[in-house]
Amino acid sequence: MARLLIGLLLCVGCPGQVQVKGVLADQEGTVVLLDSGGESWRLVLSDDSKALSALAGCGVEVEGVRSGKRLVVADWHVYAAPDGSAPFVGLLRQYGSNLVVDDRNSGTQIVLEYDSAQDLAPHAGSTVMVMGYIVGPHVVRVVAWRVLLER
Repeated sequence: MARLLIGLLLCVGCPGQVQVKGVLADQEGTVVLLDSGGESWRLVLSDDSKALSALAGCGVEVEGVRSGKRLVVADWHVYAAPDGSAPFVGLLRQYGSNLVVDDRNSGTQIVLEYDSAQDLAPHAGSTVMVMGYIVGPHVVRVVAWRVLLER
């Protein structure tokens, strides 16, 4: 029994795979995730997760390996834009005359309505967050957008 208790105590603070939901904030150049319990997690970003640094104020779900109050990000999804809507996040591409987003949240390709997306055209090849509403099958009318990572 004593060995089990000692083993459990030693493992407190050991790295482990976790999923955390919360709101992102920028604290003096460090990306921090504030969870619903009021705890803050310092995020360690890789090339795939650097876009999180441009998502302050957004609700995200982050998966990764924790070490104390640090979380090394392995995967992430945005479930709420700063306005509360469910955004589309991913690589913006020019496909013929259409602009499309390879949405990492749903795993599908979203076509941006031509008239509402023209301001985004110069950012093809960048990772973006698009807020808008669905007007057809996989077609979104853009209301607002943010470039997360320039190409």
